[in-house]
Amino acid sequence: MQVLSGQFCGTQLAKRHTAGLHVVESVFLPHETLPWHTHRWPYFTFVLRGGYTEDCHGRSFDVAEGDVVLHGAGEAHADRMHDAECCLLNLEFTQPWLDRIASFGARLDFRVTCNGGEFLQLGKRLHRELWSDERISALCIEGLALELLAHSTQYKAKDTAQPPWLRTAIDYLRAHFTGSPSLDDVAAAAGVHPVHLAREFRRRQGVTVGEYVRKLRVNFVCDELIGSEQPIVDVALKAGFSDHSHMARVFRQETGVTPSEFRRMRRHLFIDPQKHSPSERPADTDEQPLIAFQR
Repeated sequence: MQVLSGQFCGTQLAKRHTAGLHVVESVFLPHETLPWHTHRWPYFTFVLRGGYTEDCHGRSFDVAEGDVVLHGAGEAHADRMHDAECCLLNLEFTQPWLDRIASFGARLDFRVTCNGGEFLQLGKRLHRELWSDERISALCIEGLALELLAHSTQYKAKDTAQPPWLRTAIDYLRAHFTGSPSLDDVAAAAGVHPVHLAREFRRRQGVTVGEYVRKLRVNFVCDELIGSEQPIVDVALKAGFSDHSHMARVFRQETGVTPSEFRRMRRHLFIDPQKHSPSERPADTDEQPLIAFQR
């Protein structure tokens, strides 16, 4: 089946259509499946939370939190959500934009999959603008779309495909972030020299290995604060922080809010997602983006 222009599966939390661009944030239930389908226009998917497995081009791709995927127009795919709620941000480009970039020799007829880096940073900024009620946010969305187009074209030209060892290192960190994995441990698991790992990881991911682990821990705390009633101090220890104050300090640095504020804010938003359009955003979250970290 073909999904209508500007429409995406799942429960839509927010959407905006401006200047030929469609921006939609959706959530999916654990283990939810999407049958084979296509989209008329190319679009970016930013994985804000959770993950899924996608069947496409005769292969299966595991897509995780912090990943960014560029889908070509008409690309047939089917999706299976993993065992946690999945939240996706999609940016779709319609024909006027394709005509616009074609005049510069740019195209969006290829698939890109990457984790973190500049793509994810642009996705975070796009996410903030989606939820902003400022009139200028429409202009900001257009500017971010142009940056994404330029970056994807450069990415394709450089052919910077993710090396297998980097995915191995990321998988190792995701499995051991609650402990204290050393650089040597990660390098040994990935089969590369620690110096090479440190240098290339920072270049490709935009953060150091240590910063990546810190974001994984904060991401874990976010999930626990939303999905459980555990005391915050217990969540801190479970995530690998030394104590509650350590976790609270790092959490505020990464998110701009305290753990208690985050739990209250996110639960308020998810009481009834259909009631919260961008123009109806709760007053106590005016300046806070919904969190989207690498993991």
